[in-house]
Amino acid sequence: QVSTPENEPLFKALQPSRQQLQDALKSDFVQWCGAAVPRNFRAALHEGGSPQAKSAIEAAMKEVIQQSSQFLDKEMCGIRASAGTQRLSSACVSDVATAVRNEVKIFES
Repeated sequence: QVSTPENEPLFKALQPSRQQLQDALKSDFVQWCGAAVPRNFRAALHEGGSPQAKSAIEAAMKEVIQQSSQFLDKEMCGIRASAGTQRLSSACVSDVATAVRNEVKIFES
């Protein structure tokens, strides 16, 4: 349905958060691939490793690698954007300044 001014609060309340979507995606990935990969991989190996099976496994692994890399790259961009590096930098500067002051006091005593 399309959001209207009357039902917009309901749509906002029902919309899952980004974290909820990511958790669902991870859970689905484990559920879909967790049992199927070992079973199909073992079956392919027991068949004598036919060229078609090897090709299918290699193609599937390439796809998994590509999708995983895209997902991780996207996540890292989001983490970098929300990391607050200025706060970390300020904390480090403060800690270093405090350590230097303490060392100077020890040296002067």
